[in-house]
Amino acid sequence: MRVGWGVPIGAMFDLEELAETSKKPGRWTFFISSSPLNCAHGVSSPPNCMAIF
Repeated sequence: MRVGWGVPIGAMFDLEELAETSKKPGRWTFFISSSPLNCAHGVSSPPNCMAIF
């Protein structure tokens, strides 16, 4: 992946925690997205993983 293309690095996502969170209610279907920080005129942002159940 290239940072210059605006593609976040997904290796930093905590998918183990997501698996534990999914296990509690028994819901394994969700939408996962990487969203940047809401910062006007920013030039970079750490990758933020968001799962919507």
